[in-house]
Amino acid sequence: MTIDRPKASSLTLIMPTWTPGSYLIREFSKNIISISAKQKKTIQLEKIDKCSWALNCNKNESLSISYTVYAFEKTVRTSFVDQHEAMLNGASIFIVPRTQMEEKIEVSISKPKQWKTISTSLEKTGKTSFTAENFDELVDSPIQVGNQKIIDFQVNKVNHQYVVVGTSNLNKSQLVKDTTKILEKTYSLFNSFPYKSYKFFLHLENNMYGGLEHKNCSSLIYDPMGFKSKKDYQRFLGLVSHEFFHVYNVKRIRPKELGPFDYTKENYTQLLWIAEGLTSYFDDLILCKANILNAKEYLNRIAFSINTYENQPGGQVQTLADSSFDSWIKFYRPNENSINASISYYLKGSLVMLILDMLIIKTTESRKSLENLLLILWEEYKKNGNGINEKNFFTYLKKISNTNFELIEKYIHTTVSLDFDSVFKDFGVELVKAYKNKNEKNEGYIGILLDESSMKIKSVLSNTPAEDSGLNVNDEIIAINNRRVDSKSYEKSIKLTGTSKTLNFLVSRRGNLLPISVKTTSKPFNHFYIRQIKSPTEQQKLFYKKWLGKDWSDA
Repeated sequence: MTIDRPKASSLTLIMPTWTPGSYLIREFSKNIISISAKQKKTIQLEKIDKCSWALNCNKNESLSISYTVYAFEKTVRTSFVDQHEAMLNGASIFIVPRTQMEEKIEVSISKPKQWKTISTSLEKTGKTSFTAENFDELVDSPIQVGNQKIIDFQVNKVNHQYVVVGTSNLNKSQLVKDTTKILEKTYSLFNSFPYKSYKFFLHLENNMYGGLEHKNCSSLIYDPMGFKSKKDYQRFLGLVSHEFFHVYNVKRIRPKELGPFDYTKENYTQLLWIAEGLTSYFDDLILCKANILNAKEYLNRIAFSINTYENQPGGQVQTLADSSFDSWIKFYRPNENSINASISYYLKGSLVMLILDMLIIKTTESRKSLENLLLILWEEYKKNGNGINEKNFFTYLKKISNTNFELIEKYIHTTVSLDFDSVFKDFGVELVKAYKNKNEKNEGYIGILLDESSMKIKSVLSNTPAEDSGLNVNDEIIAINNRRVDSKSYEKSIKLTGTSKTLNFLVSRRGNLLPISVKTTSKPFNHFYIRQIKSPTEQQKLFYKKWLGKDWSDA
């Protein structure tokens, strides 16, 4: 790194500790192997904290900073280099003087001759050189170097591109066709694309799944054999839809606390239920309205989310706002008790947005929906570029609806259960709670999550017989009722015992054998689905169509 004009004789160099869109301190400087500074002579560097170095220099001389980074973690947030490719994510690879973060930055790439392609959303200034308007743009612009495959396509006369690393069973023409549908439907919500061109960086890695949004591109990682099955392919398209929606929501419309960034520490906000919850609601809804999901498939996805929410005890402990604020210490650092102590702002946030959308449609008699709020948020962003707070959010809501905001605020700031039935009825659908088969009603249940390969308990759910009995995480289940069990016989032992029966466990806890008695209870519902009612009114059909963009008969 060369600094032509140091701002001062005393400089502080920083390296980000986290990357926007992923709210966890990752300590990227841990991968710095060596670092040095030089003008005419070598300059001493002093490390002053986990991510900063101080130096004294001559501000009239060009300053050179040289450093080596270990890059061998392949995720959408980190950097990876081997003999085949270089995948560079800015936060994990770049250092900058704290006083020069707003200045233009020139990036030059030196690559092996056998690597033919450099892909990035940065502005190209030469054959292998690029420029960023500031450090934020540099961090926000992944760079892929190697022999990646390029799939070019246009949507509404704007250039788009898949940058594909690895081989897979994907159908390129179908991928372009379906991605175009997603982009066109998203475009219709905002009436514009806010970029000159856009790239999807797609890394194909076995058994991996994830994405990270950027202003003019997104990073996706997915299983290379996950495109043939309809269900798996739809899951991938949901990822595409989610990350692309972030082009508008988060990368432009954003909580006030998320810009300008402080890369050296946590940037707390209570509004990730807007940033991620709103996005998670629209990602599948867009697939539905783009006819990638039919009505039944979409309703099944909502039902699955409701099932997850209803069976996660942490939803009765942690509020949605707190879930957002504590993302830095809880969401990205789950442990064996997370299911009892926390709730995902993605999950609950999307379900609150579902209820809000329905309330807006109902109270405006189908004249408005949550889509109208999106457009207001977008227009306000284009006017002033400012971030939003919770007060802004509800002020904008009042412009389009007389919705029961107190209810929504209660869902955000308390642990009161979400009431789906009261809103579903107005749309001619109902939530059904059932068992996958009729026998399950009488099966025993104790409330643990088990690692079947080791027979060790992974989690003990709150307010269950397992918790009441004193079973613990990492207890190895040896026997039940004096019979040795494995994963298959364990499951049968619990199920066939029935409810309100006592089971005598023998467990190994840190090498000590312990007898523990557990009284079974009835199994919670494990099959949620949403179905149309038999005789809907015309108003219910109207609300339904406004919500899903589909006629009642299309289900």
